[in-house]
Amino acid sequence: MEKQFIKDLKVGDRVKSLFGVTKKALVNYRSSSSKAPGQYMKLHLVDSSGSVEEGFGTGRVEASDLFNEGDGGAGRGQCGGLQWSSD
Repeated sequence: MEKQFIKDLKVGDRVKSLFGVTKKALVNYRSSSSKAPGQYMKLHLVDSSGSVEEGFGTGRVEASDLFNEGDGGAGRGQCGGLQWSSD
């Protein structure tokens, strides 16, 4: 697997790489969402190039119990609305 860096990711990119997890939260969908009532997982991911906050939708919430903040893990999926942070 070729390393993908956070600084190079764009919305719509397919992602399959390793990242650190510094924050993890389950967040309720807004009441106006078609997915409400329900939750999604919000993660703050880091690597040597920076950090990003990304949400992982329904069907991924169960995976929240498999890891903790401070863990590293493989990320696989498609980039949604990225919220960037420069570390």
